[in-house]
Amino acid sequence: MVEQITNEFTLVRRLSIQKVLEFIQVTSLFDSEIYIIKHEKAYNLKSVLGVMNLFFTSTRNQTFIVRIKGEDAEYANKEIKKFINTHS
Repeated sequence: MVEQITNEFTLVRRLSIQKVLEFIQVTSLFDSEIYIIKHEKAYNLKSVLGVMNLFFTSTRNQTFIVRIKGEDAEYANKEIKKFINTHS
């Protein structure tokens, strides 16, 4: 069954280049489509260029929406939340 999960989160501080690359690695483990949305523009969380641009133009305490759609959406959501809670 294909699930779609949408979450909102706030980055308390900006992520370093290393952490952004680690975040992309985490999302790349899943078959689900994973997008991060800022100001109604969606960025593929498996794409280095889009994600780098997004995070480096973001400010502290910025709120984002993550949309996950696919068979492994529940597990992807759990791992993304864990990463964000650990690194932001």
